[in-house]
Amino acid sequence: MSSRHGPRDSRLFTYVSIGLVAGVAAFVAQQSLAEGTPPPNVQKPLNVPVSPLFPNGGAAPPPPTQVKQYEGNPTYIAAGHAIFDHYNCSGCHFHGAGGMGPAFYNDGHFIYGGRLDQIYASIYQGRPNGMPSWAQIIPQQEIWEIAAYVKALSEPSQQSAAGSPLPLPTPAISGGNVENGAALITKNGCGSCHEIPGIHNATGTVGPPLTHIAGRAVIAGVMPNTPDNMTAWISNPQAIVPGNAMPNLGLKDNDVRDIATYLYTLR
Repeated sequence: MSSRHGPRDSRLFTYVSIGLVAGVAAFVAQQSLAEGTPPPNVQKPLNVPVSPLFPNGGAAPPPPTQVKQYEGNPTYIAAGHAIFDHYNCSGCHFHGAGGMGPAFYNDGHFIYGGRLDQIYASIYQGRPNGMPSWAQIIPQQEIWEIAAYVKALSEPSQQSAAGSPLPLPTPAISGGNVENGAALITKNGCGSCHEIPGIHNATGTVGPPLTHIAGRAVIAGVMPNTPDNMTAWISNPQAIVPGNAMPNLGLKDNDVRDIATYLYTLR
């Protein structure tokens, strides 16, 4: 016996079935939106305001419960550090010192807010002009851990309290000349890439701002802030982080010492 339905009819039946399934899914999503509830498998975003301004005397909503759980927790901060490195966040943020993305140190340069929940929202949702949305790649718990790490980098006092392996520096350089250091910074055009207090027209944004650099825990995001490390970085940054945007300037040792001496006045 031969079947009354040929291959063409079977394919047609399959296409119709797929169309019906897709139509039902679309209807469910539309109906969910009409009723004000998210469709299945769609997570409701956190109620995290970006603006600090609230009309008619309004106030910011209370922070999510995760803030108390993750903020300042050394276990989550350490985990966030590892995840930050795993996803190469330093490719834009340069270990927190800033690059294509903003810096995190010294209160950070958070365009969309520096509270833990705001940092989480920026990572989860993404932001215009460069910050991708990681919601579909990184689990929510890991995003909270990254946010805890970034938050810790922005607060030197919290770094110490949280047990982060970023000791606060006590730099001192003997024999350096502050005035000559400032003159060398101007002569070598450091202000074209960095914002440097006390240096005329030093308003660059290519590299991180050097405001309060004497109080930072690390240099270039990779090594503790000590006089030896500072002079090594100024002398030959490419040997420490190959391919970074900081050029080798061919400075003499005395000039490097004087520049470092000036930078250590920026507390």
